[in-house]
Amino acid sequence: MLNSIRKRLLFIESLFMLCLSWILLRLVGIKIVKIPARPPLRKKSNIVGEIYDSVWNAAQYLPFSCKCIEIAFAVKIMSLLRRLDMKVVIGVRISPFMAHSWIESEDKYFGISDPNSYKAMGWF
Repeated sequence: MLNSIRKRLLFIESLFMLCLSWILLRLVGIKIVKIPARPPLRKKSNIVGEIYDSVWNAAQYLPFSCKCIEIAFAVKIMSLLRRLDMKVVIGVRISPFMAHSWIESEDKYFGISDPNSYKAMGWF
């Protein structure tokens, strides 16, 4: 019962954070979206994975399209609120050209199947 309630609350928070990140990224652009983190951060990639899954599922129910950057940014905000150590990585692939962002936490990757196929250009 409590686990079900916790998952529903996480889903509602995911919807809110996705809307917030979608609006912020369109208003200010990606250039100035840098959130300072205060140490110490906890290393819990399984919780980051739960947050990513919840945000990705919530993105399917929104009336606007959320790309990888909005999903990653929402996960970043939710992880910082929980003081979790993770980073959003932005990378590019040359052939065929494609840009993508994903989550990295404790050598685990969320939102990408093979991070070696992309060259990391930056992270926050």
